[in-house]
Amino acid sequence: MYYRILYLVLLLSACDQVSHSEQSISDFQIPEDSVIVKSKKAEPAKVKEVSDTTIYGVKKEIRNRNIESIISAFKKMDIEEISKLVVYPIERYFPIPSINNALEFQNRFHQIFDPYLINPVKNSSLKDWHEDDFGIWLFFVKKDNSWDRLYRLNHSGLITDIRHLSEKEEKYRNKLIEIEKKSLHSSLREYILPYIKIKTDNYLIRIDEIKNDKYRYASWKKGKKESSKPDLVIYNGDYIPDNGGTSIFFQNKEFSYEVAHNFIRGKRSPEYSLSVKKGEELILIEAGVSNHNNEFEYLEQIEKDLKSFMNRFELTKEELIEQLNNFNQMEKNELTRGINRIMNIYGESLYGLIQITLRINKKYYWDF
Repeated sequence: MYYRILYLVLLLSACDQVSHSEQSISDFQIPEDSVIVKSKKAEPAKVKEVSDTTIYGVKKEIRNRNIESIISAFKKMDIEEISKLVVYPIERYFPIPSINNALEFQNRFHQIFDPYLINPVKNSSLKDWHEDDFGIWLFFVKKDNSWDRLYRLNHSGLITDIRHLSEKEEKYRNKLIEIEKKSLHSSLREYILPYIKIKTDNYLIRIDEIKNDKYRYASWKKGKKESSKPDLVIYNGDYIPDNGGTSIFFQNKEFSYEVAHNFIRGKRSPEYSLSVKKGEELILIEAGVSNHNNEFEYLEQIEKDLKSFMNRFELTKEELIEQLNNFNQMEKNELTRGINRIMNIYGESLYGLIQITLRINKKYYWDF
């Protein structure tokens, strides 16, 4: 009897559990300590405001107006007007002197500019000029489908580089080379073309192209002349181009020499640099300037302006860098207008200002 009663109790208990399992989920209450997450409706996409400045801090109106002025001046062949749309000095192929001002530009225009340089500008429109981190370029497609970068403008749309050697200018260059050879030490007079001649803090350095696409390095200690026997001569240098310039590498036993030409450079990069390694150890690095661009100077004024800017807004270097990194997300105010002003004056991008700020009080870009 006892077992029958126990059996009935167990049977009733099982039936009760089945009835509960058939209840819907909504029949159960959510515990009070549970977190309820409501589904979110998709928010409408925000319309991005189109900025009136480029990512390089230049008003698009100013940039476009300058490019259109260049095109218009070439169509009218208004040499005086073209000379006003140039940033000086303009380097020419060594040993041709740089163009240092508008008057020199006007006097040398017909020597430098031929139809190969003039016609692509006359026939161009705004969309034919392409901008990247290094500037604004006019590309010219030749008959064989290869192309040339004929001009480089800064981000404000002013001419900074002319990449072509006309027949007249080539003849002028050859005359200068013959004159120069006579002033060299007799051991250095045989070469195909001169490449560069630079001065560093301690050396006069000359590099010439010799046979089989190889280069020769010759150097003198500061104060000596090229007519004297060089202190060091190294042959068989290799020419290595890169995005921002070129380098020539020389090997002299366990020592390696690199002479870099930073022709697309930041404002704190030197025109040239010499670095010497013993094995993997860097034992010397010096900035250099070319003999045909004596007006090259490091633009220390931008550093002074940044320091003044930091003092005005009571910013540390780190705080200024943070502001520059977030510049495109910031609302327009007195601080952003000040940053825009510095970028416009010096033709620097935000990235360039960040790099300059990092190196405030440093002489060259490699100083950390």
